[in-house]
Amino acid sequence: MHSRWILIFFMTVSAVSGLRAFEVPLKDTAIKVDCGSTAMPSCSLAASELRDYLKKISGIELQITKNFDDTKSTIIIGYGEIAAKYGIKADDIPSGGFKIVVRPDIRKVFLLGNDNGNPFYRGAMCNREYDFGSLYAVYELLDRWGCRWYWPGEIGEVIPEIKSLILQDGEQIIVPDFSDRNFCVSPTPPEFWGKQEKWSDKQKSQAETAFREYRLWALRNRAGNTLAYVSRHHYPDWFALWNKKHPEYLGLYRGKRGCDAQPERSKLCTSNPAVAEAVAQLAVDYFQKTPSAVCYSICEQDGSPGFCECPKCTELNGKISPFDKLPSLSDRYALFWNSVGKIVREKCPGKYLGVYVYSRYSAIPETVKKLDPALRLVLCNGCRIDWHIYRYLVDGWGKLTPNPTCFYLTPIPGAYGSNFFSYPWCAHENISKAMKYFKEHNVAGYRAPAYSLDANWIAAAPMHYLYAKASWKANIDTDREMRDFCQMFFKEASEKMADYFKTLEAALKSQFNTAEIERMNAEAETLENQESFSAESVQKLYSPELVRQLRAKLEDALKESQTPIVRERIALFMQNIHFLELDIAASKAYLKWHSNPSGENNLSELTRICRQRAELLSSINPFSGVIDFGMAFQHDRDGRAYNFNFENEKLTFKDSFEKKRLNRWVEYSFFEGISNEKASDGTSSIKLRVSGKGETALRRNIKVIPGKEYKISYDTLLEDSASVLRMRITAGNKTLLNSLTQSPAPDKWVHTEKTFKASPDTDNITIYFIVYGKKTDTKIYLDNVELYRMD
Repeated sequence: MHSRWILIFFMTVSAVSGLRAFEVPLKDTAIKVDCGSTAMPSCSLAASELRDYLKKISGIELQITKNFDDTKSTIIIGYGEIAAKYGIKADDIPSGGFKIVVRPDIRKVFLLGNDNGNPFYRGAMCNREYDFGSLYAVYELLDRWGCRWYWPGEIGEVIPEIKSLILQDGEQIIVPDFSDRNFCVSPTPPEFWGKQEKWSDKQKSQAETAFREYRLWALRNRAGNTLAYVSRHHYPDWFALWNKKHPEYLGLYRGKRGCDAQPERSKLCTSNPAVAEAVAQLAVDYFQKTPSAVCYSICEQDGSPGFCECPKCTELNGKISPFDKLPSLSDRYALFWNSVGKIVREKCPGKYLGVYVYSRYSAIPETVKKLDPALRLVLCNGCRIDWHIYRYLVDGWGKLTPNPTCFYLTPIPGAYGSNFFSYPWCAHENISKAMKYFKEHNVAGYRAPAYSLDANWIAAAPMHYLYAKASWKANIDTDREMRDFCQMFFKEASEKMADYFKTLEAALKSQFNTAEIERMNAEAETLENQESFSAESVQKLYSPELVRQLRAKLEDALKESQTPIVRERIALFMQNIHFLELDIAASKAYLKWHSNPSGENNLSELTRICRQRAELLSSINPFSGVIDFGMAFQHDRDGRAYNFNFENEKLTFKDSFEKKRLNRWVEYSFFEGISNEKASDGTSSIKLRVSGKGETALRRNIKVIPGKEYKISYDTLLEDSASVLRMRITAGNKTLLNSLTQSPAPDKWVHTEKTFKASPDTDNITIYFIVYGKKTDTKIYLDNVELYRMD
């Protein structure tokens, strides 16, 4: 989208008399990459981006030359021999910053910074230190010339049409306010997503496009990471690492070392000194193997199960946490981190350890008053938008460490646990408030996870863009940025769209930012009691009247729009409103079906709404083709319906155990975990092992329609011919089905299908898989458990 204007670009450090204007003769100007002897991918990308966007802006394509002509007008990217020849310095550019030098006397423009790393590194960028200074300088100029990237892809960009490009001579160094500016959009490329063998060519193409377009959006908005906070739930997991050789390193949970039900969620016995030494050695080995690395993650595993219950660990429990009303584990983890940090700091000076402040160790420690200097903290209760929680974490934990903290920020509510979805949202004043507060309180920056971004570009526009802008300048004028967004993105419909955003934000303020809520927050005994953005409050906010107003304002804007791309953008906002209506309807339909599964048309109505919802989500997010909507019906932690199986409405339940967790299965006796060694289909299966008592069992409760006939099927592999798998289905005290499977030969999968009729007086059944064997170490594998309704 183009707009016609003439730009005069003034770039000075201070008022200096005698400065001369320099009109860049685009037809006679070349682009030269000058990065010294080492080829820098970021400098090459900078050159091609500058060439391509100058062509979009002016219609003139500049040539990227290999040979430098001293007499020709040239834009030089990077720092090398040419810049040094003309006395341009690079050693005065701070980390993360860049320099722009305009020299009319020699007809040269220099765009340079610290350059290292690959912009298209096929991995998680947020866990690496990188600096693309010369690339940022290019995007800074394009931004000042009027280019904007509000969404990924061409539909999200704004391109001006410039007839005269005039620069004023001088030199400027620009440094961001935050060193960690991470939007983890599509953080990993398609090959890390798994199951590609089942993808169509279209899905593979969409995945690759998403990876590139999301990464480009982040780069164009100068996302960066020059102070690595390498923090992720530790992989490989503790259970796989130490279950056999050192089970005493694992947390004592429900009387056993490690978390049998979900082994990948096993935690550490942090009070054991040997554990601190072992974890420290992992870090030391890593730094010795990778000398260029700066930070190593010692974060605990994700999830709530598995925290150690041994006497020494529980003695360190704190008071009831303000987050989850359970004893705080912050002191035990702070002591553990300090022990690991001391060892690593002595053996590997100058290296750091990344840790999450998260889950049951979010509360401020009570006895630990200082953290080791080797620790870099990522504060991880940012899945909420409550500023009182931000202040609590930043103020409390920030006082314990000499290092800047980093925030794991989910700026868009509704995304967590909601299948990459957000309601329409606008709170630009909160962005300004948050970023100013972060800057004043020694926060290095933030990382916004992929699940808060992937399908939220329309719903939350322009929130992602504003966070990126505020990462460079915390005190940005968000009111002006909102005006620019409406004028540049919606043009002739700008006033109507501005009215849409004002209405949306006013509704939010009236619901959550009143003086009464501030008073309630101040008086609340716990953070849990304070007002937060829950699913219930979302549906309260989006009343039928507000939804009607928002739809009407978008319809008015559509009437004003004249250009196809503006109409396309507004249409996406209207689709998002429709998605909101379908999501609320799906929640109501789910509750109706759940309370009465046998009710007439309840299931068909739920299926119809969920199918529409999934199809609409795919159309709203152009890169969502890789999302698998063929999953069994699910609902998130707040009870909102968000998925259903559309391929076969009679499929009540299916589990191929591809994900490394038990989902809603419960271990009855002893359960070993998931094995990736054997599978009848896919990559994984459940592995059951006979305990000392000679049997072990797995069970799961499932909703059914009373009186209906069902078929259950499953695959088993028995390693010993003497072992037996018993499958039993009950409804209360009544047994509906009892089946035994014996292996005809070792290492051979057996497929079993059985039918039964659900009890007429209950909608709940329990499925048991029970292993019998003479040998204690007998193993049986279970895969592809499916339950179908026959009629």
